[in-house]
Amino acid sequence: MSDAEKVYVLQQFAKPAVRLAFVRKVYGIVSAQLIFTAAVVYLLRMVPNLLPNLIRRLGVSIGLLPMLPLMLLSASPTARSNDSPIAYLLLALFTGFEAMAVGAFTWALPVQLIMRAAGATAIATGGLSLYALQTRRDFTLMGGTLFSCLLGLMALSLMQVFFGGDVLQTMRTSLGLVVFCAYLVYNTQMMMGGNKKRQLRPTEHMMAAVTIYTDIMNMFLHILAAMARRED
Repeated sequence: MSDAEKVYVLQQFAKPAVRLAFVRKVYGIVSAQLIFTAAVVYLLRMVPNLLPNLIRRLGVSIGLLPMLPLMLLSASPTARSNDSPIAYLLLALFTGFEAMAVGAFTWALPVQLIMRAAGATAIATGGLSLYALQTRRDFTLMGGTLFSCLLGLMALSLMQVFFGGDVLQTMRTSLGLVVFCAYLVYNTQMMMGGNKKRQLRPTEHMMAAVTIYTDIMNMFLHILAAMARRED
């Protein structure tokens, strides 16, 4: 973002009406995504043989499917910045595929455990969002650090696949939870204006919603994994 564009973004977010409209759009989309995800997960659990048939046909690619619409959405300036039908189509595909992956991950776990993890995620999301809005510390300066931590998390995940072990699993779960909690603060600050190092434009509510939704879902999965280990 050029200096001139950054000044324009600051001027726009300084207007209460613009900031309020942006936040409403973002959290409206995120709320719809979370409700849709919960509905898909419920459907996969309730309909006999639906998920096993999907896994049998898709295999491990069920976890990779969300990446395709997400990459298309990220790569298209039109989709990122406008309420175009193609943007909402890509968003719906991404959310649906993500919900299928979450359904596969949670299918064998007790409903009570999933509900506890969802409640803990809601509390953590609210607390971290409030912190991101109140703190004077600029977390958007930490993009490189967070990306490095994300690469470390991916390396731990690969090591877990090949070597297994409780120690690696505990390290991966703990690091993942810290990383995505930090990413939630980072992405929240990016969309709130306030002269941060990195900022989204007031037209990029679609991408803001996708990043917040992704952070919340990753937090939920890591909290759920930690709770499931305690249950064992």
